[in-house]
Amino acid sequence: MNEIEKYLNLKEWNFKFNKGGEYCLDLCPLCEAGPGHFYINQAKEIFYCHKCGERGHLLSLKKRLGDLPAIAHISEFSKRTPGKTIDLSVIEKYHKTLLENSAALNYLTQERAFTLDTIKKFKLGENNGAIAIPHMQDGKCRAIKYRRINPNGGNKYHREEGCDSILFNLDSVGDKGWIVLTGGEFDAIAYYQMGIHNAVAVTVGEDTFLDEWVDPLEPFGEIFVSFDMDEAGRKGADKVGNKLGRYRCFNVLLPLKDANDCLKAGYSNAEIKDIMAQAKRFEFKLIKTPENYFDQIRELHSGKSQNKGIRTEWNNFDSLMGGIRPNELTVLTGETASGKTTMAANLGFKLAGMNHPVLIASFEMKPIPILRKMVQMETGSHFSALPKDELEKALRRISSLPIYFIDVYGEIGLEQLKGAIYYAKRRYGIEFVILDHLHFFLKYSGDHERQAIDQALTAIKSWAMDLGIHVLLIVHPTKLTYDNKVVHLNDLKGSSGLKQIPDNVLSIWRPRGEDNSKSPTNEIVLYILKVRDDSGDEGKVILTFDKRSQSYSEPSGSGPREVSPAEEKVGLEPSSSRSRIPSRDWQSTYDR
Repeated sequence: MNEIEKYLNLKEWNFKFNKGGEYCLDLCPLCEAGPGHFYINQAKEIFYCHKCGERGHLLSLKKRLGDLPAIAHISEFSKRTPGKTIDLSVIEKYHKTLLENSAALNYLTQERAFTLDTIKKFKLGENNGAIAIPHMQDGKCRAIKYRRINPNGGNKYHREEGCDSILFNLDSVGDKGWIVLTGGEFDAIAYYQMGIHNAVAVTVGEDTFLDEWVDPLEPFGEIFVSFDMDEAGRKGADKVGNKLGRYRCFNVLLPLKDANDCLKAGYSNAEIKDIMAQAKRFEFKLIKTPENYFDQIRELHSGKSQNKGIRTEWNNFDSLMGGIRPNELTVLTGETASGKTTMAANLGFKLAGMNHPVLIASFEMKPIPILRKMVQMETGSHFSALPKDELEKALRRISSLPIYFIDVYGEIGLEQLKGAIYYAKRRYGIEFVILDHLHFFLKYSGDHERQAIDQALTAIKSWAMDLGIHVLLIVHPTKLTYDNKVVHLNDLKGSSGLKQIPDNVLSIWRPRGEDNSKSPTNEIVLYILKVRDDSGDEGKVILTFDKRSQSYSEPSGSGPREVSPAEEKVGLEPSSSRSRIPSRDWQSTYDR
């Protein structure tokens, strides 16, 4: 029995195998048409329904029917090699050495104020003049961190090589409603001894919070951040609040530098619990003075600020647009089949290749077609012409890029979308979000549609500003008066807010016709209709689209175009005195 028959039997579908090498089903699983309509080719594993016209690979049918796992992140294609584990006999050896070493034991009991029971609880040990702190997870030792008793000017800490960095003491957490997050292992141990058992520690320093730590802390509704009471600790705590969500993080203000100092000072369990009860929720500081922004102004002036925008390597586009800036919402529009989704995928692929994490939410196209385009972008070849080894090489390359998907087909609510984007920011540090497209969020018409569009745009813009990300939102135009028209601001469908709320509006246009459809490459025009930031300007850029690689590039000798207010309204060709690119006959016909 082959894989097709196994699947058909699993689904309990009635079928026959004909002489043409096809499985004929009694019922189409997509439109429920009767016998003689739905076929699956045995050799090619391609299905086709003569009634509804649906066709594709058997795998795509399984995906549509929920019989394949959803793709959450392309990196799932690659297998991560887990860090080594350390034999528990090593932990026991170091622990026994500690209990027999008076100098090490005195350091922990006198200088750190840990009791013998606490030392035994955490299996603290001694090795070569350093306290050994085992990092346990699921009964295994995943790492050992060493703290030198007498550093003598050298590094205080070092760790076993080849081990994963995990949260310390997470296995001991009981109540899943709340947790205390400390800046070091000794602080988590001190909290435990003072009666707070739900205490874990970051293990690579207070200034770093690893992406893989987001998931273990996701279930907790309240996170009490207790980092050192100095400037470095406060900055680290603020980063954690942004990473895990300020709405659920509380700032623990200790009377001394850290929890271990409070233990050494003799603070009682009751006093520590009172301090915890007074922890303040991380605030959004909405009211500020000009001085709060002076450092950013200085960075902007020096050219070091991120607000100058990420460069896309389309130099003429960067010259006009000023790059992809954080905190902004960009609308991308264009006629049907003008290449909006492909243009967005190109931008995302470029940014991910420069290590800027990208989140893609395409609600009318599943991740697979987008990944297929990215394979072609990576290889420069048509997908069907790729040898298998080249495909695998491309997948390995793509799996190394910070690309993520929201895998939802069809309508999605704003709150559900917000939750996914905020999680992706916390977990993966995304910087660029592609939403394709606006009207999948909405079900309304008439006045209700206008209100819904304004609410959606306002919400998305606020997410961009809150998270410091750039959102590219694809928007369809209204029904145009004639085919192959350049889409302008007044053509956007549904609301004047589409012109007013976004920071930037881009419009893509490509020539149509038999000659262009046969050519492997053709030129398109990317109009920049609106740029709110002073570092950008309106105009238009010529790009060349290569069908084989599904990629856009700048043709030689091209340059950006300026657009006057009158030209913005009617789309007329700018006068030759203001033109910075050669004239193109095909463009002048449609650029109106």
